[in-house]
Amino acid sequence: NLDESDVVLVIIDEKTKSTGVGIEIGYAKAKNKKVFLAKRSGIETDYIDSIADNIYIYGSMEDLQENLKVLIA
Repeated sequence: NLDESDVVLVIIDEKTKSTGVGIEIGYAKAKNKKVFLAKRSGIETDYIDSIADNIYIYGSMEDLQENLKVLIA
């Protein structure tokens, strides 16, 4: 539930833009929630980069899992 969360973690691992993700990010920012973006290396996300509070670029899902604690600390 976004209303009860302090942070929203957005994971982008494909080039296709998602309208639903954009709506959720907009809602989170309207509620003054932090937005952390994790995106796979090589994927352009200019549409989210400018509003994310923190951006982490990962090479593989295993890499993301290992470093997730650093991302949200």
